[in-house]
Amino acid sequence: MSKVRPIFFMLALGGILLGFLLVPNLLATVTQETAASTSNPIAILGDGTSVITETIELSDTIPLDDRLTRDEMLAADELDVEELDPTELAPSDEDDDFGVLDGEEDPDPVVGEVPDPDAEEEMRRLFAEEWAGIAEEDPASLDGTDEDAAEDDEPRALNSSAGPFDGYYAHRLVVNSTASKYPYTAIGKLFFKVPGNSGWSSCTATVIGRRALITAGHCLYTRGKGWHQDVRFYPAYQNGYAPWGEFRAQQLAVLSGWFSSSNFAYDVGVAIMKDRSGRRISQWTGYLGYMYNFSAKQHFHVVGYPGNVGNGRWPIICAGQTQRRASLSGPDPVGIACHQTFGSSGGPWIVNYKPRYRSASNYVNSVVSYGQVGTNRMYGPYFDTNVKNLIQWARSK
Repeated sequence: MSKVRPIFFMLALGGILLGFLLVPNLLATVTQETAASTSNPIAILGDGTSVITETIELSDTIPLDDRLTRDEMLAADELDVEELDPTELAPSDEDDDFGVLDGEEDPDPVVGEVPDPDAEEEMRRLFAEEWAGIAEEDPASLDGTDEDAAEDDEPRALNSSAGPFDGYYAHRLVVNSTASKYPYTAIGKLFFKVPGNSGWSSCTATVIGRRALITAGHCLYTRGKGWHQDVRFYPAYQNGYAPWGEFRAQQLAVLSGWFSSSNFAYDVGVAIMKDRSGRRISQWTGYLGYMYNFSAKQHFHVVGYPGNVGNGRWPIICAGQTQRRASLSGPDPVGIACHQTFGSSGGPWIVNYKPRYRSASNYVNSVVSYGQVGTNRMYGPYFDTNVKNLIQWARSK
């Protein structure tokens, strides 16, 4: 198993690339929207982490009704989950390699937080039509639901060549109330435009603290095309309804291992969201905790909006245990059995999953990254010190 030292790009005034410097734990960032841009100095953070920024300010006032229509959201294409050939997924070269890869072993997990006490009441007042729409819907009535999705109110065991797992609608498990229940309030659908593509695309993302979302790097940046544009987040999204309104990204960041070479070992990104009505997004929705440098052998609940189950309209859950590691240039990604595909990209892999609880529970420990051709096996990046630095940087914003 090898490690790479991500490449650090130096951006001089005027946007001219001056050179390269090898340093660990690199990030590449951009700040987006609709005014003149300015180049900022390179920031050197803790542990040698470097950030390159380009600041383009959002408007100070964005009307609440200036958001995607229901038809636009339903018509968006779920971003493909890349599938790699099995020959690229050799087991790790270390026997039973489920341990930590670097840094301290089993550091204390970082806990999350529930929404402000009055957040739901205010959201119901502001977006009454959205809440009413959700109350009238039932995922069982949707066309195109997959036979592998549970048709009752409890998780259902599913078998695949990749191993056993449980799969079910989160909406059903909490009895038609995921729109108001933590941690689902902090998980939602991410919409954006990929340069060169027509229309909207979508992924899954999670509020990870203060103004920060965490998702897959490939949901924010495509090598050869550039940073994704007009990134918008709809917490607790259900069937084209946005009960918690819309939040817009004002800064994006990915690990430079993804930025420079599309290495799935570093397929992690964050987005910094603009405040709304005087509150940070985490105050409205709550946020999940996270773990890093733990053993890769965990029991995960993966939440996503996959197009192959429920047409990307509902939060779907896979529950299963680590099956294997993949050997890539970098921290070995973690593999589990799961039937979710396109649209689930960026969805959180939650350890110690407990709806409605915040203490000692609901820790993000990976995100949906890629799949294996011909199987129900899904992989996510191992959360090491690189990812911890990225999350801490994002939570400082």
